[in-house]
Amino acid sequence: MDVRESPTVRHWPPGPVGPDGDKYGQFVILAIDRAASVAILEDDAALQTALQLPNDRYLAYVLTTGSTLIEADDGWFKLTLQFYLVCRGLPIDHPNESVPIAPTTYHPLGREPVHPTSPLPWDNLYISTTSSIEALVSRIHYGRGPHPARMPRAARNAVFTITFEDLEKARQSTVPVAVPRPVQQQRPPEPTRDDDEYSTDPGSGTTSTDSSSRHSEPTFLGLAMRSIYAKSLGAEKFVELWLDIEDACPDPDLLGAPDRLNLVSRQLFFIWKDWETQAVADLLSKRPHTEAWAQGVLEEPTMDGISLLQVDRGSSSESFEGEDLRTEDAIDEQRVI
Repeated sequence: MDVRESPTVRHWPPGPVGPDGDKYGQFVILAIDRAASVAILEDDAALQTALQLPNDRYLAYVLTTGSTLIEADDGWFKLTLQFYLVCRGLPIDHPNESVPIAPTTYHPLGREPVHPTSPLPWDNLYISTTSSIEALVSRIHYGRGPHPARMPRAARNAVFTITFEDLEKARQSTVPVAVPRPVQQQRPPEPTRDDDEYSTDPGSGTTSTDSSSRHSEPTFLGLAMRSIYAKSLGAEKFVELWLDIEDACPDPDLLGAPDRLNLVSRQLFFIWKDWETQAVADLLSKRPHTEAWAQGVLEEPTMDGISLLQVDRGSSSESFEGEDLRTEDAIDEQRVI
């Protein structure tokens, strides 16, 4: 099989486990799956906006499993992984926040290189210690199979420790950087309600919206709002992976820089929030006055048949405006992007 769609945890690792049963440490090429990352919204405008984001490929190694638990149709959990990003040359904006990968030895702070289990096909590679990503995997391209080079568990732990030092220094010295919001595609205009239909003027005659339906309106509105927030809070980043790193990126100079992936991740967040804001505005601009409309709004959002109405991932009003790009995406205590 050359490509596996919607892999689950039983599809990882893609090859033999490492020493002591280590399932991780593989080097991969990854790209944000922009369509899958907004599919839950079921909105053409959000999809078109997402497809305008950069579609670069990045070199990374797999740190460990992710924390997102979404059950697939077969009863297994969907595959979610945490990655550290690797760049060609020192990171431009923060060269100190890196670790060289042997045979590269130079580092501005004199840090020792980490050694993969076998040589990678390219030199002058550095791990960006403050650039990591956790994401669901939408697709695996196998090609000729995984590259033999892996990052050993001890080396992964060493980089993880250095990450905390670099994050602390970054928090103390970094000036916040604003992230530009992607230009949202326009939705078709929503049909406007007929105000006469909702008239409460006694002289206007009997309307289809009697006192009983007006009393039930807040219930419909509340449930519809809940459905909207369940969708926006249920949105997750998806990536597709290439195991044959040389075939996926023949020219290493074309690899995307880690900061660019951080930016795309933040812009995806803005797309989710902008969709939520627009969906709420559309809902409040009209009121449920037919059975069909009400049922359409109240249909439970699901992912692979699982209801998302119970999703609780924190406040939906969280804003990332003005926060530093580089300190946002480390793992565990660092907020994984």
